Amino acid sequence: MKIGEERKFSEKLYNIYKLYNNLYDNESRIIFEGKYLSSIMQDETKLYEQIKKLNKKYIVPELKDFLESNLLDANKIVVYGSGFELDYTLWLLERCEIYPQFLVNISENDMQKEFGIPTISHQELVIYYFDYVVLIASADKAFNIYKDLLYCKFPRNRILCPRRGVLEGIFGKQ
Repeated sequence: MKIGEERKFSEKLYNIYKLYNNLYDNESRIIFEGKYLSSIMQDETKLYEQIKKLNKKYIVPELKDFLESNLLDANKIVVYGSGFELDYTLWLLERCEIYPQFLVNISENDMQKEFGIPTISHQELVIYYFDYVVLIASADKAFNIYKDLLYCKFPRNRILCPRRGVLEGIFGKQ
């Protein structure tokens, strides 16, 4: 790195430092850290990891609107996914005081041991639980899961496939 580039880089870091220290409260700093880490690491999970540090009660407008517009029961939810998206979705639902009845696992891991929620197969879902809401928690496999469920005649109005495979939650003013 050349001397002029080092100076510009140092100035940018100093400006970020000043901005960070002028944030209103710790909550704002945690969110800023998450957005900054996500940006420089090109990894959205860093934002969610930071947000998880905030112990807040959330509202998920997308899920709330979906349930209300289709007159669906929030007590009959199956989460279909794996990995980070599943982990974050379950954490967020818990913050909303919504507890899924079942999980459908994309990977071969035994999620019942990990999350304490009974796991069912794709086949069991489409045969026995067609009156449940399926919440897809997968960024990379969401389209295929959605397509497979429709192919198996699962009701379209009972499938929620969030933007980018991850539910977004809000709490109070942000």
